[in-house]
Amino acid sequence: MIEMKKKFVVMVDKNLPTDHSFIQGLFEKVLPEKSQEIVFVGFQGDLDIDREYITFNFIKPWSDNYVLRKTQKVFSFTYNMFKVNPDVLYTRNDPTYLIIGFFFKIFKKKGVHVHQISHLHAYSKTLRNSFVYRIKASVDLFLRRFLLSYVDLILTISESMNLFLETEWAKHKEKLRVYPLGVLSDDFPIFIPFDERKIDLAYIGTLAKSRELNVIIDAIKLYTVNYSDEIVLNIWGESHEPRDNELLRQYIKDLGLRDNVLMHGKVDRKEILKLLPNVKIGLSTIPAKGLLVQISPTKLMEYLAAGCEIIATKGILDQEKIIKEASVGNLIDFSPNQIANEINNILNVKTKNERFGDIGRTFIFRNRSYEDMGQRLLDDIKSVS
Repeated sequence: MIEMKKKFVVMVDKNLPTDHSFIQGLFEKVLPEKSQEIVFVGFQGDLDIDREYITFNFIKPWSDNYVLRKTQKVFSFTYNMFKVNPDVLYTRNDPTYLIIGFFFKIFKKKGVHVHQISHLHAYSKTLRNSFVYRIKASVDLFLRRFLLSYVDLILTISESMNLFLETEWAKHKEKLRVYPLGVLSDDFPIFIPFDERKIDLAYIGTLAKSRELNVIIDAIKLYTVNYSDEIVLNIWGESHEPRDNELLRQYIKDLGLRDNVLMHGKVDRKEILKLLPNVKIGLSTIPAKGLLVQISPTKLMEYLAAGCEIIATKGILDQEKIIKEASVGNLIDFSPNQIANEINNILNVKTKNERFGDIGRTFIFRNRSYEDMGQRLLDDIKSVS
């Protein structure tokens, strides 16, 4: 299929370049291979810039002050966008970008504004005790209420989020499209048999307090007491709040698990992709509370693509859908006992014929590939152009 070349300006809620799988998969790999021109606009981060066929227009920040950075986005990012003169403006999460999208649609009526929502922090009940949060949430909801009219497509990451927003944003429900997180098949070229893998357990992701990592640590403690102390959990990730990281380290120390639980901090995604094929079990154990039930866990897709065995908990709707459709094991409760028991079941009880690594790998490549999502996005853009 020959695609008409379009020029995209991409603005995301992270410094650039980012190692977010969706952004890398679609905008740094799939769409450029389909002859689409991609220009990122944003503040520069600390990752190496080794991307080919991609343009990064970095904006030097005025200040680290939150309000000044938001103000600068409205002025500097808008100016930079008009210099590029894109056919498509793609923005992610930050409601400030809706102001930029407003200017884009006013001055380029045939342009397409695609806005992705990957979290709904503004609706969070657990954060309402924070005065700063309440101000941010109020501004967020105000901007979305008045400016989503100037958005052509609203991308959500799960069917449950879509259903929630069909009620909250009923006026715009025809614009909603589900684009869950997925994988690039090229990122997972090899499959290592279970018995040849060197890493017992891995947890990838945020260590934020809401994820209740203490439950996973308790499960490791139970495993060492009830089954064997020859087990190591590798944690690749960190919380945005340094206090969360320190509390978890202290908890591990207090339980005498410093040799059984290794915290590596934030690890470059390229390095994680190299490590994953050697992981026996991937933990996608998430408390099914509040807005977490609506997430689309990136780690689950990447574990499956790497051929890992999976321990996944109930209540996360997109996760439940994948586990059931792929037929890659049982969903368990988010409790130390059940997690510890399932670790033992996979490591010490299951036979070779009862393992699911190759089945999950095949399923995720067929059903959650960014290659397919890239083409679908171009089709959706064409439909509203």
